[in-house]
Amino acid sequence: MHELDFISPLNGEIIPLEEVKDPVFSQKMLGEGFAVIPQDGNVVSPVDGKITALYPTGHAIGILSSDGYEFLIHIGINTFKLSGQGFKIHISNGQQVKQHDLLIQFNKNELESQGIDLTTSVLFTNKEDFKLLRQHEYVTTEDKHLFQIGDSNVLL
Repeated sequence: MHELDFISPLNGEIIPLEEVKDPVFSQKMLGEGFAVIPQDGNVVSPVDGKITALYPTGHAIGILSSDGYEFLIHIGINTFKLSGQGFKIHISNGQQVKQHDLLIQFNKNELESQGIDLTTSVLFTNKEDFKLLRQHEYVTTEDKHLFQIGDSNVLL
């Protein structure tokens, strides 16, 4: 049995992808996963791994975990249209990261005052067997055991 040491990348309310107000995420076109309605504007690395994609706007990050899981953290809905306004990037593409490393900060109050939905999707792009274990609960960047994933349904 193999466990992935994974934490929530944000503090906030965890929700199923089906509740995200964007069909790309709610219909799981980019993969399985979950979303967090953020309480603050800090996004940390949920795993040890490598940054494989970093959008210059700061709204999305791809990470390959040291265990071989590929995932995408997508901050907000249609935030690519902001051209990076309100986002501060703390990492670079190809960089090795450790769990809890600060990846991105965003100005939550400023963006929400513009009507931006900051619901952040966390998508596993190379796994389909996924079960969310916690829903509509407050989670922090210390929380684990959020879901089951993989052929063996390992608790993560």
